[in-house]
Amino acid sequence: MKKKLIIIGNISSSTRVFRAELLESLVKTYAVWLIAQFMPNDLKFFTDMGVQCIDLPIDRRGKNPLKDGVLLMGYFHHIRAVKPDLVLTFTIKPNIYAGLVCRWLKIKYIATVEGLGTIFNTDASFVNRCVQRLYGLGIRKAEAVFYLNYYIREVLLKLGIKEQQLKYTPGMGVNLEKFTPQPYPPEHPFRILTIGRIMKEKGIGEVLVASDELIKQIPDMEWHICGAPEKGEEHWLEEMSKRPWIKYHGVLADPRPMYAMVHVTTTTTYHEGLSTVCIESGACARPVIGSDIPGVRDVIVNGETGYLFDKNNIKDLIAKTLVFYFSSIAIKKELGLKSRMIVAWKFDRKKVVKIYYDLISKSLA
Repeated sequence: MKKKLIIIGNISSSTRVFRAELLESLVKTYAVWLIAQFMPNDLKFFTDMGVQCIDLPIDRRGKNPLKDGVLLMGYFHHIRAVKPDLVLTFTIKPNIYAGLVCRWLKIKYIATVEGLGTIFNTDASFVNRCVQRLYGLGIRKAEAVFYLNYYIREVLLKLGIKEQQLKYTPGMGVNLEKFTPQPYPPEHPFRILTIGRIMKEKGIGEVLVASDELIKQIPDMEWHICGAPEKGEEHWLEEMSKRPWIKYHGVLADPRPMYAMVHVTTTTTYHEGLSTVCIESGACARPVIGSDIPGVRDVIVNGETGYLFDKNNIKDLIAKTLVFYFSSIAIKKELGLKSRMIVAWKFDRKKVVKIYYDLISKSLA
């Protein structure tokens, strides 16, 4: 009889984009369940793969204790019913609440801390301190805890995670057969791309202000923006609509055509686990201009595959963008090709899948 695994994430679409190859690998050896909030088109995708699906709604960023209590009981019910040999958790709430359930039921589990989010990167309010302590309780008894950068590693050690539990993974990597080098576009118009949730903490304010200055020096500039507005931050869409050089595309099912049409990608985020945008952009041979923070500087080699600018520093963002813009087409292409080379070396998804598969096999041996 096959041993049983449960994979727990928040939204099924994220699992499909970042962890489909991992599940494909696991179903060959194990009976696999996926617990997540399922999007309409994802259920058939995973069931066709051989994964058994459990739909469980989740309020990813909410702090309502009643909703979180319902989520906790949902994890308890489903994990106890399946009786898995091992549970893999991804993202904050599954790490906390499914981790606690696994502790209570004495079930082995492996957690992945993909990012620390707002609760570790804003003021030390009472609620944030409570959530931080809860996070530590949720993952402290895990067989292993994957981290994506060394800042996360230091925080986890402070939460009481032991050195021997910690394992590094380069995010979920990128599918290098899907994200391939794209021919560099003609010099004009000059196109910049930003992909990510539309919210203050992703630096959308800096993008708009920087674009106001850059359009004065680059009259043919187009700044393409993709992503969904975070709840309560829809006003940014109105701000974008006031600027004819901003082209908003909403949420993309496939970002590859966008990478192909632009000259450079930007990420202005305030905090990051490991930037998927930087990795995907590099895989498509596009340079990146990004915030000099953990999770971004792990991908960009400053001056060789793109440029780093000081977080929140609009003047520095403008300066680095102009350095790139006034570079020759040959230098721009070279930055992109080096970016592809670095990403292929460090972030190949096949290597990431093997890291997880080997650890799971060892845990279940």
